[in-house]
Amino acid sequence: MSTITAYPYLTAPEEVWSPGPWFYSLGEGPRTHLAHDFINGWDYQAQLELACEVAIDVGALRSSVRISRGHDLDLIVLVDCPAFRERWVGFRAPLTDSGEQVISCGVSLPPASIAERISLERQVVLRGEHPAPPPLPSRKGSILLRDARSRSVAVEGDGGRFPVELVDLSAMGYPDALWMLDVDTSDADRAFLAAVRLYVNSSHDAKSDLLEAGTPRGRDLVSAMGWDVLRQLVVRSAISGLDVRPDQEEGTLGAVVWSLLHNRLGYDQLADIVAALETTAEDLESRFQSAAGLFT
Repeated sequence: MSTITAYPYLTAPEEVWSPGPWFYSLGEGPRTHLAHDFINGWDYQAQLELACEVAIDVGALRSSVRISRGHDLDLIVLVDCPAFRERWVGFRAPLTDSGEQVISCGVSLPPASIAERISLERQVVLRGEHPAPPPLPSRKGSILLRDARSRSVAVEGDGGRFPVELVDLSAMGYPDALWMLDVDTSDADRAFLAAVRLYVNSSHDAKSDLLEAGTPRGRDLVSAMGWDVLRQLVVRSAISGLDVRPDQEEGTLGAVVWSLLHNRLGYDQLADIVAALETTAEDLESRFQSAAGLFT
């Protein structure tokens, strides 16, 4: 059932504007229509740019809410990221006094500024105080017009990128850990993205270096994390007795572990990992370092 928000002042009808579709680009990548509810190929180290156009009949809007020329109105894009517990204005542009106006909106989301899911909402708001009796809008920030529904977008994508979440590991009992890998090895046929999750500690001092990876320290942290995740994923799968085969469906936990085992480490079966841990651990560790490209 839909919810209708009633304001204690006049608001503008939807007919006075035409909010256009959203587009996105990743890093230096091409501009792509945001046709689905996810950003395909998003990575937490990528710069995400979002854009749209909004056409507004400013004269009709002002008339409908009885706000004359000289009182400032803004078009804004509100960004909400629950994972970061942050809500902010990602774009703001002033409206004209009258006539029709087409505004190109651009929202820039730097690396490490978002995770999991974001929502976008376009609004027309009153910029300053506008003393007036009810039912006229008068308070700064009064919403005069807004999207019928906010655009909610997952930034995990639908590809094979590693699923990462930013959480406070101190609340989970691991205050000093920079990351933690959670692997459910109970079902090799389960989707990899559902069976595996990498948690990055939001309260760790090195979090920004790790997520931005723009400094020598950041690159070293990313390299160390890649090596550690590869090692944990394979060893924990081997110890648990996970059944992996070359004919498993693409995108499953078993298929991913098989690919790492066979193509990256050069072993034929997970039992070889268990045997190596007991007899030739130094060779196994060397293979992990080489496969992960540790510090290279």
